[in-house]
Amino acid sequence: MTGADHDTEDTIEGIDALRQETFRGKSEPIHFDDLEAVLQRCKLNFLEVLDELDNGVAIVDDDGVTIAWNQALERITGLSTQEVLGTKWWEVQYLLTPEAERSPKLIDRLKARVVEVQVKGNGEWLDQVIDTEYIGSDGMRRFIQMKNFQIKNENGRLLGMVVNDVTGRKLAEVAEQATRQMSEERALVIHEALEREQHLHKVTRFLTSRLEIDHVLHNVIRLVAELVDADLGDLGLISTDGKQLAYPYIYNVSAKTVTASLTLVKPKDTGMAWQVVESKQPILVQNAEKDPGANQAIIERGVHSLIMAPIMAGEKCLGVMGLFSLTRDKQFTNRDLAVIESVGRQAGIALQNARLFEEVQKLAITDPLTGLFNRRHFFELSQRDYERALRYKRPLSVIMLDIDHFKKVNDTYGHAAGDVVLQGVAERLSTSLRNTDIIGRYGGEEFVILMPETDGTNASLVAERLRLITEHTPTPTAAGPVMICISLGVASFDYATPNSFDELLLQADKALYAAKRAGRNQVKTWKEVAAEDSSPI
Repeated sequence: MTGADHDTEDTIEGIDALRQETFRGKSEPIHFDDLEAVLQRCKLNFLEVLDELDNGVAIVDDDGVTIAWNQALERITGLSTQEVLGTKWWEVQYLLTPEAERSPKLIDRLKARVVEVQVKGNGEWLDQVIDTEYIGSDGMRRFIQMKNFQIKNENGRLLGMVVNDVTGRKLAEVAEQATRQMSEERALVIHEALEREQHLHKVTRFLTSRLEIDHVLHNVIRLVAELVDADLGDLGLISTDGKQLAYPYIYNVSAKTVTASLTLVKPKDTGMAWQVVESKQPILVQNAEKDPGANQAIIERGVHSLIMAPIMAGEKCLGVMGLFSLTRDKQFTNRDLAVIESVGRQAGIALQNARLFEEVQKLAITDPLTGLFNRRHFFELSQRDYERALRYKRPLSVIMLDIDHFKKVNDTYGHAAGDVVLQGVAERLSTSLRNTDIIGRYGGEEFVILMPETDGTNASLVAERLRLITEHTPTPTAAGPVMICISLGVASFDYATPNSFDELLLQADKALYAAKRAGRNQVKTWKEVAAEDSSPI
């Protein structure tokens, strides 16, 4: 039995072990016969377990439809979950068959195999280990090894497949055979190709990892430069306004005579990088001195050969990746260009996914109208600072504020103008307070501020300053300028007689409503309120 066979067997057994670990605590053990019921009861947990496996795993239901396709299988085959889920299994197998072997009759044979298992419950091919090769979506040749297994339950028969990427082993076998049969020079070429494939796999793994995107891109530009034997490299991203290319990711920029000015910022429509952005096509310059399209500044800095490729996410260009050779003996090739182009597409997808994730994370913690922290996240951050003040006996204050007669603003100017007023208050708070202060929208027209390292006296001064700014600053709206005023309540943490953070907020809230009862457009402190009313909270 080969190492890959062991991996397959281990993975099939591991699926059951991981599944049982996922559902530990059930009164009875769960077996493969129960897999369909398990998937129905806890589909999300099971799929997460599959995604942790190093081997690719797919599951097909008794209608021959693909219902599971894990991340390892995405990486191995180049087929995404979105492409595969809901697709008939024989159609998926057809895509994984070498193009030269495809024919109209092949898909009928593949379908018959699945029906043989799903309907008849047999099939000799189930126990076979099948080796095949194909050209991935990135244009690279892949070798995979597949083993099918069957899962029976009361509703029918599920079909599973475990896939190993054996490209490295296959290429190693070719290299070993070449060493015996060919000249030393020919064998060296094979070994270099093997190393290149392995290096490219490493780049791909980085791009599909769950690491922070900054860490990923820093390492990718280094790995790609090493892959094509470049002296230096850079990766620039287009600014939000689309007017600049900023280069936060660089490799070996101090090499020889090249200065950092090569890789800082390029304004729009300057240099070869912007040609790549506008055309969305790569550029290969094998000899900069003889190429009429080469930038003179590049030549003056000692660059002899270069590749620039767009970083693409679908049809959108997000930036440019550049690799540079300073050695006359080293010229980039079309194969190098194809590799960099492929990495650029993968990097674009990774970058887009990271940005989408960041946006989702931001939406989860901020108020969509004002951009301030929402109530839940304000509490999470403030509790941390409250515990720090309690532990180290440091001052801490809370300000609660409310827009006076806000309903009248909505009734007079309309709700759209009311939204603009809320945004204006949020902007004034953000620009008037320190970066260390935590500002949240508490609800409706009410806002809350946590001020670390601030005692009651200074917090009251800040509150009064905010009141004056608001009172004397009109808010421009489509319905005309709107004048508003605010009432504020201040409470400070007393570490001599500590209370909970919830009590501190309640004190500030009581002070706020005392300010409203006293006529609005003023600041009240909890100490003042407590002196007037000795009743406990």
